[in-house]
Amino acid sequence: MKWLPLLSTFILFSLTACSAKIDGNLLSDGKAEVSLSMTLEPQTAVLIANLSQTSSDGPLIDASGFARALQSAPGVGAVSLSNPKPRTLAGTLSIRSVTDFLNARTNAADGKAIFVQFIQYTSTNSGGHLRLTLDRTNGPATLTLFSQDVTDYLSALMAPIATGENLTQAKYVDLVGGMYGSAVAEEIKKARIGVTLRFPGPVTSVVGGTYSGKSVNLDLPLVALLVLDSPMVYDIWWKAP
Repeated sequence: MKWLPLLSTFILFSLTACSAKIDGNLLSDGKAEVSLSMTLEPQTAVLIANLSQTSSDGPLIDASGFARALQSAPGVGAVSLSNPKPRTLAGTLSIRSVTDFLNARTNAADGKAIFVQFIQYTSTNSGGHLRLTLDRTNGPATLTLFSQDVTDYLSALMAPIATGENLTQAKYVDLVGGMYGSAVAEEIKKARIGVTLRFPGPVTSVVGGTYSGKSVNLDLPLVALLVLDSPMVYDIWWKAP
């Protein structure tokens, strides 16, 4: 599943984007393509601009910097990212070696590869199984994949994934509302990350999403990712083609 590391990267990066769509496609030759679009919601964009002291006409999500970071990672092929609008990041990318990418980034605390802590993948002659897990144990470690700016933004938003505070989703939304106003809190509460995955063979079962043919659709609530008050677990099974 060569798009899995990139899928995971962008799901996690979307923690600062509020609304996102991610599309991963595994090709027959073993290569893969990923397309994505992430947009900061209006009031959240104003908040991030103020926190980062970014001009109103400059990009709030630096496409060029993020592209350079990805391009230098082992296993990554072509990367094309841009800022169609100041609060939008969009583009395409490919990955050519999932093993190199998965094992390239480790957690300084324990030396373990970060991605393999929340991606479990098995494949046999009859099919395969994928499990994605994000919880309060592995969630904070994923933030080390990004620049300090991303962690700073999440800390400013008081997101438990960054602060380590033990909050429910409702209490977190109330906390944001009290600090930054109801408009920002409501945007975070309503924001979703849509993910479409295409597998080599027909999907037979999904836990946490829907499927049709070889495609799986996941709908991830942003607030659940920010808070992680309960583990987010997604299981997918498919048959060999």
